[in-house]
Amino acid sequence: MMKEKDRFDKRFARMRADRERLRKEIVLLRKGNQEAARELNQRETLLHGLPLGIMVLEKARIVEANEFILDRLGYSMEEIAGQPFSDFVHPRLKNVIRDFQRKRASGKWAPEEYETDLVGKNGDVLSCDVRVRKVHRRGRTAFLLMLTPSEERKKREKDLVESRKRESLCRMAQKILRCFEPDGKRSLASITTALGSYTREALDPSQKSLIDLRKVVKEVVACLGPEVNDSAGVKGSGINFKTYLRTVSPVEGNPGEIQEMLSQVMSNAVEAMPQGGDLYLSIEENAGQAHVYVQDSGVGIAPEIMDKVFDPFFTTKEDGTPGLGLCVARAIARRHKGTLELSSKKNEGTVVSIRLPLATAAPRKGRKKRKANEVSVLLLEEDGMIRDLLYKMLDHRGYRVSTASTGHEALQQIERKVFDLAILGSGTPGMKVQNLVRALKKKNTGLKLALITEGEGPEGKSKEKDPAVDFLIQKPIDMTSTLAKLSELLAG
Repeated sequence: MMKEKDRFDKRFARMRADRERLRKEIVLLRKGNQEAARELNQRETLLHGLPLGIMVLEKARIVEANEFILDRLGYSMEEIAGQPFSDFVHPRLKNVIRDFQRKRASGKWAPEEYETDLVGKNGDVLSCDVRVRKVHRRGRTAFLLMLTPSEERKKREKDLVESRKRESLCRMAQKILRCFEPDGKRSLASITTALGSYTREALDPSQKSLIDLRKVVKEVVACLGPEVNDSAGVKGSGINFKTYLRTVSPVEGNPGEIQEMLSQVMSNAVEAMPQGGDLYLSIEENAGQAHVYVQDSGVGIAPEIMDKVFDPFFTTKEDGTPGLGLCVARAIARRHKGTLELSSKKNEGTVVSIRLPLATAAPRKGRKKRKANEVSVLLLEEDGMIRDLLYKMLDHRGYRVSTASTGHEALQQIERKVFDLAILGSGTPGMKVQNLVRALKKKNTGLKLALITEGEGPEGKSKEKDPAVDFLIQKPIDMTSTLAKLSELLAG
């Protein structure tokens, strides 16, 4: 009997020991799970908080992506999980990317850094710098893709260049000052003033006020008028000012600086038309910003010097006068939290686009922008300058703009997405424009069509007879009236 009791006690003691051991193991497992959960949360926070896109590929398929790249492509993780990465690459680059992937999978060399274009859910193209690293994920070989939008990289490089330019201004100024004789004091004073405006980082709060851009533009035109007329009397030609000035909400800033910025831009436009021509000035408001466009029909800017026109002291003038106008104008725009950009083509003219944030934003403007966002526009134009300008101005109006390089690509986009308007250039690579018009109308009978023509020649007249064409845009393009007519066409 005693032996039976001893066996029972020993068994009971072992059971208690086992239970205590299991309890401790459970505690350790819970702690491990909590620690793993914390690490996972930290990993997710870090992954989705990175200022660049992250994708992880296994067997060339996407298994992970962070919010940065998902937001820019317009997809959710559920929509792209398990899909081949090449499905999101622009068609013209798919074969290149697939070749890279095959080489990496077989252990062969493939570039670890390259550029590519990704296509978002709405058809927009996102250009990216890509860096690839081989990693291990859950015991399997995977590839980590780090994607940085090219525009952001270019902006950082541009800011760095601007910073270096500022550091060298003093040395450059000393060289310029040596070029002037003692009787050139007035020129030296103007250079000193311009340099001060260029290098100043922030606005003086005491000089801020609400500014009526429409009024300022009229004042600048009134000041430039006599100077332009005197010049015309000498050269036998004149400048025709053509204005389209909508009433816009005020901007906040220094009135004198805003007037100086517009004066510099308009003076440059006048100087670009030594034989006279048309100078278009337009103002409009959209998406909480005032947009000012200055378009001349002058000599334009050659591509090889386009990157230099905003450099201090750069000039193309025969008398060697230091060129400070555009660099000062851009500095003023940036000081007012705005932007100044230009598009130009040699012997065809230049367009300067200025955007400034509004001091107040009317709620109704928000509703108009949302309506514009519901309108999709397909743009096919062989001329890079006109294409970029139309894209920029339509995008500023709030329209959803997609571009195509050839007629066949335009048809492919029409099949994937519903467009409200197609703007076709005078050249449509790969297909005759008349055939493209018929094919587009066949695929989307409700599609509005606008054609860019060379003017009143036989080509323009033949297109005007085509009942499928809703609107003709003649070169040289009057952007203000064109956008107004396109708005009416889309509203109808």
